[in-house]
Amino acid sequence: MSHSYFTPSIAHGYATPHTTGMSFTPSMSNELATPTFIPETQFSNRESPIEVVNLDKAISNTKGTRKRSSWTKVEDEVLARSFVTISYDPIIGNDQKADAFLKRVASYYNENRPPSSNIRSANVSIRRLAKCGRPDAVEAILEHHKSFSSDLAHEGFGISLISLYGKAAMPAHAAATFRQLPDLGSTRTVKSFNALLTAYAQSGDLNGLDEAFRDVPDSITPDIISYNILIGALCEKGDLEAAMRTVDLMNTNAISPDLITCNILLHSFYNNKPSEAEKIWAMMRENNIEPNSRSINAKLRWLVAEGRTHEVIELVDQMKRNGPKPDAFTFNALLKGYIQDGNLEEAKKLYLDFAKNECSPNQQTFEFLISYLCEAGELDWAVRCCNDGMSRRCYVRASFLQAVVDALVKNSRVEEAKKLVEAGWNNRYPKTSLGLPESTQSLVV
Repeated sequence: MSHSYFTPSIAHGYATPHTTGMSFTPSMSNELATPTFIPETQFSNRESPIEVVNLDKAISNTKGTRKRSSWTKVEDEVLARSFVTISYDPIIGNDQKADAFLKRVASYYNENRPPSSNIRSANVSIRRLAKCGRPDAVEAILEHHKSFSSDLAHEGFGISLISLYGKAAMPAHAAATFRQLPDLGSTRTVKSFNALLTAYAQSGDLNGLDEAFRDVPDSITPDIISYNILIGALCEKGDLEAAMRTVDLMNTNAISPDLITCNILLHSFYNNKPSEAEKIWAMMRENNIEPNSRSINAKLRWLVAEGRTHEVIELVDQMKRNGPKPDAFTFNALLKGYIQDGNLEEAKKLYLDFAKNECSPNQQTFEFLISYLCEAGELDWAVRCCNDGMSRRCYVRASFLQAVVDALVKNSRVEEAKKLVEAGWNNRYPKTSLGLPESTQSLVV
């Protein structure tokens, strides 16, 4: 069936499916680290606490003189358990990459299936199995859940199954699950339809997204969230004209754009056609949409990219006076402006003023600073930022800490480098990613 609310651009050859998925992280900010086109969903994204297995007690030390040839049955079972439960990736050997082991992982999960309320904790297992290139194991786990009719009486359970297939880049299975919901005894509303759209968008399958919009059941009417997912997918592909035509179709169907719609468009226009971004601000005024910090941040990032730091300073000051209230990403944009201008003292001052500005530095803040401070030879400050990030439980990628360690060693500050490495290990940085250079290990007592 054909619906008037479908945007025709994809069907006319604009879209190209990407089998490897789409990248959703903007060049300057992790503010939209989740897909820009996926608005707040109807279900919680918070996962249940994940049990941590103590592998040190369960698995003997393999660093002895005897060459390890295989895993015992007990060790294999413990590793299968860790594969589906622990919050950080377990280290596995070749035996655990084999088909038989990954099948046992799926079997272990199904035998120890979590309560329906915790189905989203399956995200850990699904992510790892997908990373191992095992859609069959993903399917074994998720299809097993469909045998529990009492769970499927709640649409949220079906939404979770669809979403997990999307995260595994298996949109065809997500679509099949959506079609099966009525036969499985589950209600099917626009909420599960939006989960299906998100699955297609996450997988980069715009043709599938096209088809889903064309074949939407008569009982379901796409809502603002549906259109935002579609608009975001088009923007991610760079087809801003199609995105704007979709806005026109929304208006035709008496659905007005909201703040999320406008923020998606602002981000995309400032990245691709900044000279036309004013039309989005005009749209916001016409629809009485008040911008938030994310709206302004899109413009700030563009100004920084243009090297117009003085305008960034003025706009941030204006936000402080009149709103919206600046957030960490606002100050990160200003921080990058200072860094690009080589204004180290202002960058340091801004970092120290985060608390004064009622903000907490985030991963981007620390990585901007650590990288720049290392290049500038400000190692005391770089070490300080590394330790601050760890004390705040703010994950800074190991490569940034390793750069500081290497710089310390290069400047004959081996003891300080050792302390930073040990602090990293104590904060669960893997020894395979963070450590002293081999040439210096013999110098450390």
